[in-house]
Amino acid sequence: MLFIDPTEDPFLDIYIEKVARMSTKAIIAMPKMSDTDFLDYLFSNKDSIDGVALRVDNSIFDHLRDDQLKQQTEIDKEWETLMISAPIIVGYMGNLMVLASKRDFPFQAPLGYVYRYIRYPNSFRATLAQVSSDMYNALMGAHTAMDRIQLAIQQVPTHVKTAMKLITSAGNAMLKSMLPRTLDSIGRLATESADIANSTLQRFNLLQELLAEIIELSENTQGANEAAIYDMETKKNQSMLDQERLQNNLNTIQSQYNASKAALENARKKYAEAMQLVTDSSMPTIVGGQSDPLTDIITLAIGVVFDPVGAIGCILGGCKNPEPVIDNTKFENAMKIAEQARKDLEEVEQFLPYLIYSNRA
Repeated sequence: MLFIDPTEDPFLDIYIEKVARMSTKAIIAMPKMSDTDFLDYLFSNKDSIDGVALRVDNSIFDHLRDDQLKQQTEIDKEWETLMISAPIIVGYMGNLMVLASKRDFPFQAPLGYVYRYIRYPNSFRATLAQVSSDMYNALMGAHTAMDRIQLAIQQVPTHVKTAMKLITSAGNAMLKSMLPRTLDSIGRLATESADIANSTLQRFNLLQELLAEIIELSENTQGANEAAIYDMETKKNQSMLDQERLQNNLNTIQSQYNASKAALENARKKYAEAMQLVTDSSMPTIVGGQSDPLTDIITLAIGVVFDPVGAIGCILGGCKNPEPVIDNTKFENAMKIAEQARKDLEEVEQFLPYLIYSNRA
C-alpha cells in the first residue's frame, strides 16, 4: 500500500493530500463560493482548487510516508505473528480432539469451585468441542466485523473530502449547515466501527477466559489424578503385601490341616486299638481262688505243731479256702486309654472343620 500508484489507493485522495499540506493562512485566503456554485461544485465531484498552485510530492522520500512506513512495519510484524500462529493453533486443536476422542475424563475442581465459562465440566471432550465452537464463532465474527468496518471506513474519505471542501470553498451559512452533519457522519461511522471491533474483541476475551479456566482446571485435575495414582500405587503395594501374608497364612493353615488330618487318623487308630484292648480285657482275672497241694500239706503240718485243734478241724473239713479276688486293673487301664483316645478324637474332629473351611476360603 505504500509503493502503489496513488490513483489506485482506495484510501488515498489527492484532494485531501493537497489540502492537508496547505497552511491555515492559505486555506483562509482561498476564495469562497456562493451556495449554488458550491453545491454544483460539490456534486460534480471536481477536486480542483482555484487560485492555488500546489505540488503534491508522491515520492518515497516524503517524511509523512516515512512515518507511515515505520508504523506499517510494526503492524505487519504483529499480523505476521498472528497469521503464523493461527494454523499452528488449529493443528494443535485437531490433535487434542483426536486424543480426547479415544478417552474422555471429567475435570477435578477444588471444593466449592463455581464454573464460570466451562459448560460441560464432566467431559473434557465436550469442553474441547465448546472451545472449537467458540473459536469458530470468534474468527467468523471477526471476519464479518472486518468486512463491516471496511465498508464503513471506505465512506470516511468521502465525508472528509466534503468537510474539507466546506472549509475551503463554502460560505458561512453553508458551512454552519453542512459541516456538523458531515462531522457527525464521520463520528457515527467511527463509533459503529469501534462497537463492532469491541464486540469482536469481547468474543476473543471470552475465549481467552475459557482457555484460562480450562488450563487452571487441567492443572488441578492433573494434581488430583497424580494423587489418585499415588494412592492406587500404595493400595496396590499394600494388596501385594496382604496377598503375600494371606498366602503365608494359607500355607500355615494347609500345614496345620495336614497335621490335624494325620493326628485325626492317629487318634482314630489309637481309639480303635483302645476299644480292642477294652474288648480283650472285659473278662476279669480271679486272684486267690485256687491252692497248691504241696503248699497245703506244709501248711497243715505246721498247724499240727502249733494248733493241733485247728489242724484236725481242717483235716476233718472244717477249714475253708479264702474267697477268690477279681483283678480289674487291665480293664480299668484299657478304659482310661479308650476314654483319652475318645477325647483326643473329639478334639481333633472339632478343630478339623475350621481348618477345612479356612483352606477352602
